[in-house]
Amino acid sequence: MKMEHGKKEKRCKSWLQRLAGFTTLVAGFTLLCGLGAILSSPPAVAANSPLLGVIRWDCFSNSTCADLNSLGPQQYHDRVPYFLSIDSSTQVSGNENSQSTIDQQIQYAYDTGIDYWAFVSGPDTSPNVAEAYALHKYLASDYKEDLDFSVIIHRYNAQQSWSQRVDQMVEWFEEPTYVKVLGDRPLVYIFNVADMESYYGSGTPTQTNIDLLRQKTVAAGLGDPYIVAMHWQLNTAVSQLNKYGLDAIGRYGYSGLNGSQDMNNPSPFSALAQAQADSWDDYANSGKPFVPDISTGWDKSPRTTTPPPWGGGGGPYYRQPTPGEIAGHFKAGMDYTRNHTTAVEANTVLAFAWNEVCEGGWLVPTHAQGTERLDAIKAMLNGVGVNALRNPGFEADMDGVQSPKSWSTWGGSSGTHANADYTESSGYSWSWRLTHNKSAAYEVATHQTVTGLTNGLYTLTAWVQSSGGQTTAQMSVKDYGGAEVIRNITTSSTWQQIQLQHVPVTNGQAKIVFYSNAGANQWIRVDDVSFFKETY
Repeated sequence: MKMEHGKKEKRCKSWLQRLAGFTTLVAGFTLLCGLGAILSSPPAVAANSPLLGVIRWDCFSNSTCADLNSLGPQQYHDRVPYFLSIDSSTQVSGNENSQSTIDQQIQYAYDTGIDYWAFVSGPDTSPNVAEAYALHKYLASDYKEDLDFSVIIHRYNAQQSWSQRVDQMVEWFEEPTYVKVLGDRPLVYIFNVADMESYYGSGTPTQTNIDLLRQKTVAAGLGDPYIVAMHWQLNTAVSQLNKYGLDAIGRYGYSGLNGSQDMNNPSPFSALAQAQADSWDDYANSGKPFVPDISTGWDKSPRTTTPPPWGGGGGPYYRQPTPGEIAGHFKAGMDYTRNHTTAVEANTVLAFAWNEVCEGGWLVPTHAQGTERLDAIKAMLNGVGVNALRNPGFEADMDGVQSPKSWSTWGGSSGTHANADYTESSGYSWSWRLTHNKSAAYEVATHQTVTGLTNGLYTLTAWVQSSGGQTTAQMSVKDYGGAEVIRNITTSSTWQQIQLQHVPVTNGQAKIVFYSNAGANQWIRVDDVSFFKETY
């Protein structure tokens, strides 16, 4: 059972044991990237830390893959989840509905420090349909003890009666990993009580259904469910709570107040984050307990360009946030919860979302960003600075290319060796890595300058391999306000992590460089580079 104060004791198990088991499961697919050894264990969480919940809305099974069409156009391939395939400039394919894929995602969430997934749960008529398949795979997972769960009640139909649905929910509540708040109360969200009213009838019929959920749960020896009314409008949520004796109010997603209606000229994410943070006070001032919502973005342009059967496109539109912006907004929401323990009595926040990629809110790793967003949240939870580099895992091009995105190439003193700098498959993690190599002697450098840094001490890390034999093979930091600092890359046929610590940035910027002066067919390989401010 998840308690509202701190993480479960089971999270103290040997991380090496967990990682070894998971590595076997996915045949060598390596989870750890970005922040390297400093983040190679689950986040250390302070006592009374709010529970971090993240919404899952699951639609990527073979029988319910409508969003695949919306992700088809190339301009949306930057948000395609890693478990899907990008087949062409107009087509995406794939199926999330496998045990290994959900197992893998559980470990991503656990490694980040997420406490629970809130599964959007419709009528459960088949284990393979939308809003059902991922929860079934979660419940069958050998790794579910690493991540708790709750449900968001959504949709109603005659194929599963309400009484049957309540019986099923009570079975879920009895799971050791179901989220409990305020002692022993199962945490339940209702997505817009008006939908329940529309199907069953307003007033007495809906009240009877809610009462039945409470009665059967208590009869099973569990606590009274803690029911949160979700609605986009604060006044409506308060009205639903008052009408049916619910326990708290909340929100599923947030589109802001004055976002751009022009898909080609979106508003900055900072405008969305600030408006959402301001709204937390409005919810607190309602006098009703509430669960703060945290956004990872809002941009439904894929559904505007290629609508699914249910529609749902249109503005407002916001630019996709950087990983650092997401982490900063998460921190603001969790800090707000720590400081408003009466208004947020359940001590939890709920983030939009794990996989709402077509609505613009996601944390699930993607082909373009890998685990950058999760890395940033994990860094925040650990009190470690966020990676300042862009495309640190060389995944952004989604292909083998010369001169990877966000990095620049120096072709040596002769200017003729730029083609010795390229990405290729089989990285330390994910699909791609940086390689320096050529069939003739060469000199080349791959570099990225980061600006806007807060002055202070920084650490640079990378995972590397080397054939050895080069005149020079090195990683360095320069142009930071002091003399260049260098770490040699030594011979190794296996991946090893190297680092430069305590780099004293004094001018708000730094240039990260990988340099080779080598003979024919002498090579280095680089992956998962990180440059972050030391906060310990």
